[in-house]
Amino acid sequence: MNKLPKLSLVWSYTLGGFLFGLMFPLVGAAILILSHDMALTPQNFIFIQRWNVLLWVVDTAPLVMAFMLHLIGVRQQRLLNITGRLEQIVAERTAELTGANERLQAENAQRRKVEEELKQQRDFAMRVMFTMGQGLIVTDEDGLLTFANPAFARLVGGAPDDLKGRPFYEFLAPEANTAGMQQDGKWLIGKTSTYETALRHRDGQDSPVLVTGVPLWKENRLTGTCGADRPDRAQTLRK
Repeated sequence: MNKLPKLSLVWSYTLGGFLFGLMFPLVGAAILILSHDMALTPQNFIFIQRWNVLLWVVDTAPLVMAFMLHLIGVRQQRLLNITGRLEQIVAERTAELTGANERLQAENAQRRKVEEELKQQRDFAMRVMFTMGQGLIVTDEDGLLTFANPAFARLVGGAPDDLKGRPFYEFLAPEANTAGMQQDGKWLIGKTSTYETALRHRDGQDSPVLVTGVPLWKENRLTGTCGADRPDRAQTLRK
């Protein structure tokens, strides 16, 4: 069985207003009929409508109420349309924010993964530098030590942290061959240099070493030098 089509909101208000307004002439005519001790028949309703002019004005109530409720229905429909559009906008924005939040969470997870990998690589590099048998130092652009591993500290005496902030030449033996030191200028133009010299321990003992200096760059600017000392290699070359 087919269902009747559903009336729109505006026409529902209009029909409701018309039916409500129809009560006024019907009730008014019924009161006048009963006040004259007449029977409530269709003929008497027609007669009283023709006889009483005041009912003619009351007869316009269905149209007036239908018009008024029609305007109210139009306004209500507009409010519903606006509410629907706002709900749609809110749903779209919510979906966008949800998607952006999911992307942000994925990016944060990826960033944490990369940071963890970098930390593992950094920790591995630090373990290698601290356990390697060759001395390793890093200087800034002014030639002052910013890092020294335990192997280098054993060559000159002292703890690695105590060597920071001191220039490399302070650890050279006074009688050391410093001719190779002239090659330091190569670091300033971005070239690696290697030379033989001697480091003096704080107890006065000298250790011949083979020094290799590598320039450090950051954003196309020379920021320091990484140097490695190999006493075993220096002794081998001398033999």
